[in-house]
Amino acid sequence: MPLTISTMEGPDLTFTFLSDRARKAMGPRVALGRTVAESLPEITAQGYLQFLQQVRDSGQAHFGHEERTEIQDPESGELQEHYHNFGYLPLQGESGPGVLAYGLNVTEQVQARLRNEALAAEAQAADQRLRHVTESLPSITFISNQEGQVLYVSPQWYAYTGTTAADDLDRVWQDRVHPDDAARVRQDYAAALASGTPWRYEPAPAPPRRRVPLVYKPGRARALEEARAAGRSRQWFGSDLDIHEPARNPAPPRSQRPAAQPDSEPEPGPDCHRGRPRPPLHLHQRRLQRA
Repeated sequence: MPLTISTMEGPDLTFTFLSDRARKAMGPRVALGRTVAESLPEITAQGYLQFLQQVRDSGQAHFGHEERTEIQDPESGELQEHYHNFGYLPLQGESGPGVLAYGLNVTEQVQARLRNEALAAEAQAADQRLRHVTESLPSITFISNQEGQVLYVSPQWYAYTGTTAADDLDRVWQDRVHPDDAARVRQDYAAALASGTPWRYEPAPAPPRRRVPLVYKPGRARALEEARAAGRSRQWFGSDLDIHEPARNPAPPRSQRPAAQPDSEPEPGPDCHRGRPRPPLHLHQRRLQRA
């Protein structure tokens, strides 16, 4: 096994044995006859010397799992992050009580897992941000899989249809399509799923609960295929917009809209003179007399 093995004895925990892997991992600073404190000062500063002393003095073993340690790199001299599974076992040596230490470097595995966890957390946060944005829009948003099964629908759907999350979403989704449109919608949707092309339709959804019965409200829906990674199943992202109000109260054609009236200045009245109030008659006569 790729273990590092070393023994330390005496009051100063002097190295009495170093395996080849231990010598390579810790570098030339570590040598027989040298103490842990003088060989690995960074380990001492991080509290591991205290663990060794406790094992030596108490006779109780100490174990660590994926413990993070900063160790000086033998080549660059810089501190580098490492993770180890290790054990400190009590040892009775020729120089007195000591410790047998073994360690397994699991740095690559731990760092890879931490990166994956960070990416997963980032993706989850991005998904939450996107969901907040889409759920703030007036339109219904949904996600379906390659088989046409609805995986997610925004809360606007429940307000629009009067249904709840406990209802069978696939059944409700199909029931909300007007019978005259059902065959065409199924055919177009199946063709889009098979070919991976965008899908769009404008059926008349069935009446939601607590609304006027037998009134099929018009809606507009579209969906786009997700860009897939290797081995990932295909998904579709879409939206459904309620166009009931615009259809019921359409805007008049441009030709029937009243023409805009140009701004016009008021005609000068009897009390106006070139846009300014005309002075009273007696003041005008007084000015003529003075002249």
